[in-house]
Amino acid sequence: MSDINIIYCKKLDKSNAKQEDFAKLPPENYSLKIWTPSIFKVVPNGLPFRIFVGWWIFYFPRLLRDFSYIVLIVYYNDKAVHYTAITSKSWKFPFMKSDDIQIGPSWTDVEHRRKGIGSYVIQKILEIKGKDGTKFWWVAREENMISRRFIRKAGFSEYGNATRKEKFGIGYFECNPLR
Repeated sequence: MSDINIIYCKKLDKSNAKQEDFAKLPPENYSLKIWTPSIFKVVPNGLPFRIFVGWWIFYFPRLLRDFSYIVLIVYYNDKAVHYTAITSKSWKFPFMKSDDIQIGPSWTDVEHRRKGIGSYVIQKILEIKGKDGTKFWWVAREENMISRRFIRKAGFSEYGNATRKEKFGIGYFECNPLR
């Protein structure tokens, strides 16, 4: 596995925005839930504890003043088959501006891939979090061609390379823009 990650960016421009036809949730037995943390809601129902508990630890006591996150979850017959988290600027992505949105991690169950679920969720994120000028960020491993093709199809452009770094035991991405 490569240590190099590719960063993608999309700046929302509502003056020439068009509705994407690819963003329809498959109707049969699928539902979308937007989950937000609370003092007693540490991890979304049916999702892995280890991924979300760290965010909750920083989020709830407000250790990071402006850090916030939500998780969009797609269920199929009450089973979580997709999630995408979105976060505000944090220590992990120091290149972001205060109004930017980081998309990820994102996951889709193998049996439910290629059904438009990820595209639908990205479109929902742009709708609920986007205002004119908002920049959305996506990080993909260099060798993850599926993720890279997917996010380009959603209208994101390659922004640069990122390398994982560590400072005081806390990981973050150092960005090297292409331009």
